[in-house]
Amino acid sequence: MKNASDVFEIPHVPGLTDIDTGNPHVPPMLVINATLPADEPSLFGPSTTDGPSYIIVMYFVLAKHTLEQLKDLEHASPAVRLLVEWCRRSETDDTFRGRFKCMGVVEDIEKTKIPSFIQGYNGKPALVQKSGKYRRYGNYAEAWVNIHGWSFACKKGLAALRPKFPDFILNTGFTIEARDDEELPEVLLAGVRVIHLDPTQAKAIPTTTVMGQQNLPYQPQLRERADTY
Repeated sequence: MKNASDVFEIPHVPGLTDIDTGNPHVPPMLVINATLPADEPSLFGPSTTDGPSYIIVMYFVLAKHTLEQLKDLEHASPAVRLLVEWCRRSETDDTFRGRFKCMGVVEDIEKTKIPSFIQGYNGKPALVQKSGKYRRYGNYAEAWVNIHGWSFACKKGLAALRPKFPDFILNTGFTIEARDDEELPEVLLAGVRVIHLDPTQAKAIPTTTVMGQQNLPYQPQLRERADTY
């Protein structure tokens, strides 16, 4: 699955997802589609960007203060101007799209039984470059993060953590990397708090759904809190 709409119904919320943002490049909703490998990674054999997966789809709408700034870019913050440029260029400019950055922080990680070498990566940002895609669809844009394309070490670490996911409270954030002084400071683009995610409770997606013959209805999860962007 490369597009969330291939499988999931994209939510429509009057007054939030159907508004005019005041800028033709920035849609009112951002969909982040994360694909996590479900199998153990292999050190030998060809690298693959596909395979059995867990899919996490997150939906974000524009914050009121961002909307206000989009209508007056001359006085907008550097972060809002960078957002406009990223939305404008990401479909055709892989280098600029690769500024998309994600980071995850497990709360009270020292209380978990995670090896110390993995704990050292807690809260460290990661650029989503070759493993990412961006596409605009009318009133929303979708950023696809395909972890199948990450390094063996990253995938191995995630596989080791998977059984412990139900014990975690995970704060995940996304931003666009600032590289020039006039783009600073970096600010949070979007964030989600995931509480006790249990992969064993994930629902299998029927083959007919993957082939686009039906769509699963939008069902917001009450245990997750998504922020505006």
